[in-house]
This record gives sequence, C-alpha cells and structure tokens, in this order.
Amino acid sequence: MKVIVFCGGKGTRIRAASENVPKPLLKVGGLPIILRLMAMYSAQNVNEFILATGHLGETIKEYFDFLNSNELEVDKIDKFLKSKYRSQSMRDWIVNIEPTGECNIGTRLYKLRHHLSNEEFFFANYSDSVSTIDISQSLNTLKSGNYIAAIAAVKQSQYYHWLKYDVNSNTINGVNSVNSIESSDRLKHRINGGYMCLKNDIFDHMNFGEELVEEPFNRLISDSLLACYETNEYWRSIDTYKDLLEAEDEIKSRGLKYV
Repeated sequence: MKVIVFCGGKGTRIRAASENVPKPLLKVGGLPIILRLMAMYSAQNVNEFILATGHLGETIKEYFDFLNSNELEVDKIDKFLKSKYRSQSMRDWIVNIEPTGECNIGTRLYKLRHHLSNEEFFFANYSDSVSTIDISQSLNTLKSGNYIAAIAAVKQSQYYHWLKYDVNSNTINGVNSVNSIESSDRLKHRINGGYMCLKNDIFDHMNFGEELVEEPFNRLISDSLLACYETNEYWRSIDTYKDLLEAEDEIKSRGLKYV
C-alpha cells in the first residue's frame, strides 16, 4: 500500500523554529519529524511514500536528494531506525516527491489521484506528528463495514480547561455565567489525529478545491461512510514551539533520541 504524506503547510504557529525550514524537516530528538513518521510506517511494512509538498517544498526535495547521495549518512540513520523503530531499510523505501502548490490537503490529495488509480486502499497522514499508532487499525476499521474513510480518534496532547455555560441571548456583550470548568484530560473528547486509511472511492465524494476534512468528510458522515478508531497509543502533534520542546523530552524518555 501507498501512503500520502501532506507536507505543504506553512507552519505559522511554529514560525519561530520553521521560518526557513519546513515543519516536516524540524528535528525532534535529533531526527526530522518526517523520517520518524516514515520509519513508523516502514516498521509496519508500508514502504511507498508520496510526499505532497507545497511551502518550502524544494527544501524537502533537497534533503532527500542529499540522503540519496550520502551513503554514510543513510547508513547511520538506517542503523538507528532499524534498532529503535524496527523499520525496514531506507534503501527499500520508494519516495516520490510531488509538488502540489500551496493549497489545502483535499486539493493536494485530488491532484495526486493518478498515483492511486490501482490502489483499492491507501493511507494518508499529516507530516507534523510523532506516534506509535498501529496503522493496521485504520485498515481493519475500513474493512469492518461499508466505510470509505477511517481516521484515528486520539486524545489531544495539549491540555486546556473546558468551560460549560448556557448562552443567554439577553446578556450584554456576550457575558454568561459559567456552570462548570473541567480539565480536558478528564473529559472523553477525542480529536482527529490523522493516520487515515481511505478507499479509492473517496474521489467520488470530492470536488477540486475542497478541504478533505470539511466538505468530503461531511458528505461521508451524512451517508455513514466515515469511521474512526480510538487509540491510546502515544501521539503528539507538533503545532507550536512548545509542542516541539515537549516532543523532544518525550522522545528522549522513550529512548528514541538520535545522537
């Protein structure tokens, strides 16, 4: 199976660390996020990657060109990934870098549909997370019913305090009395964590220019064709500089730091 990795975001919320470096190439524990993500798939026998690039996409291409021409660096990274992730050799990876312009992920995916014409199922993911998710869950979820897409339902890695209040239309300046306040880690809310598996039929529910998780996914929802699978595996989205620092600590504590 193939995996589409969306690599085109501008990373505006982490601009301090990624103004000149695309977020997928930011290092966590000494290795770019994108390599950790690809190693996780490779450890689960998925070795064909299509990187849908946009903002600073040429920098991503240059990085993989560098790896292709630097045997010593590949040997060093390969040894680490095999040891820590049980990844297959990077030399067995098939990596296609496809410039898709600066657009939303739905448009990126639509532009790449010709790569998927022979695929009944394929994986798709964002390029800004590190995780130990078992991706077979998404495929098994998809096959368990008449579904076209399956996404990971994860616990958010950032914690907030949720407010519950009744909206009173008679209040002045939107002031309302709070009924309760509760830490988000004690609630059962889950968010879209990516790690998607899609049937090729998804393209029958999409129009060019649409954001994947908005119009197409809502069409699937209306027809009971979108599924999610709950996972409690480690998952960390790297959206801000604070996330990057916390992921660094978590990677180190798990013995996954690359030196």
